[in-house]
Amino acid sequence: MITVKFNERTKKGKKLLEIIIDLEIKGYLTIERIPNAQLIKAINEAKEGKVTSWNNIEDLFKMLNSDVKKSRAKPS
Repeated sequence: MITVKFNERTKKGKKLLEIIIDLEIKGYLTIERIPNAQLIKAINEAKEGKVTSWNNIEDLFKMLNSDVKKSRAKPS
């Protein structure tokens, strides 16, 4: 097994990812997608019912917009 880490947001990283995916499609290698600890925690919390929900889309956007305003506020 080989683990390769690279920044897929850079131009060269995107190109490398394109090549790797192409090699997987052609059957030359297998990509094993392993979720990180943060994702595993979120999945487990969702399974336990620890999720946030809203009654409608307007309530969701009110909450999102209030969070943006709070993050832009200057500390006192």
